[in-house]
Amino acid sequence: MDTSPAVERPRPPQSAEAPVIQLVHRPSTRDGLLLNGRTSTEHAFVLSTVLPEPPLPAGSGLYELRSAIEAVRRACEFAAHQYFGVPRDSAVLPTETDLVITDLRPWRRAGRPAQATIDLRLRGGRLVDGVPGTLGCESTVSIDGVPCGRGRGRLTMTAPERARGHRPGRPADPRAGDPRTATADPRAGAAARCPAARFRPARPVAVGCGRPEEVVIGEPLSVSAGTVLVPVRPGTTPLDDALRQTALLAAGTLRGFQPARCAITRWSAAVARPARPDRPLLCTATPGAADRDTDGRPLAPVALRLLQDGRTLGSADVTVLLDC
Repeated sequence: MDTSPAVERPRPPQSAEAPVIQLVHRPSTRDGLLLNGRTSTEHAFVLSTVLPEPPLPAGSGLYELRSAIEAVRRACEFAAHQYFGVPRDSAVLPTETDLVITDLRPWRRAGRPAQATIDLRLRGGRLVDGVPGTLGCESTVSIDGVPCGRGRGRLTMTAPERARGHRPGRPADPRAGDPRTATADPRAGAAARCPAARFRPARPVAVGCGRPEEVVIGEPLSVSAGTVLVPVRPGTTPLDDALRQTALLAAGTLRGFQPARCAITRWSAAVARPARPDRPLLCTATPGAADRDTDGRPLAPVALRLLQDGRTLGSADVTVLLDC
């Protein structure tokens, strides 16, 4: 039996700027060699992608963590359908994500694109007829051969209608959601004062972006009691970058950090349910007390929440570090 790894190329990127990724399957058993391998609940992969050198604000010296996050997301979606037998019409939604940068040096830009290699291990859970309802993910990240990050997460298989936020043939219920995690928040009423037609994007330099088209959050609706409240551009998906930009905006506005020189070195996020694309969406950010890491660089924890129709859809706790 041929046990050489099979090279798989996930579906083409949705935009010309999305990084090309290569996914190599590393089966640990003979069963793992089967495509749609329902006899195996665990598969290992090596993912390779390029971290591009996008136009960023002057003085920025870091590759973008979001490029690696998006590559892992696409690889997990491909593997769910190809190796775990998840139906093609089922959405694969990340519901829990924990990431930490263990060495910042490889993330500093070197004036050229960098090669990222990510070891992935996926394990199926909540099996029904051999098909998982969830996937657990563990990963380690290396840039140009230097280990520099690790992560874990959980993905949930969801019917397409739920992935869009409501069931077809029924009126959308703004109260819908898991009552254990989708909680009411009076600040979400501010969304009614910011319809899509009046969305004003934040300044790119304030959110760590190099081009206006990369900005997915708006100018703050309010800055009070140590919390920044911003609208999210309608139709934004995935929402990781909205959280990232809001964290950088809050660190700059309330802690005096320079977003262009900041890195998110720890990321822990949980999503209760998908956002509805036809309803206003908000994000709040509340920075904690600023501190310093072991090298004396300023850092601050930031608590984030996604709000829609008066309820919390998801939350994240991140650490923003000023690389100076």
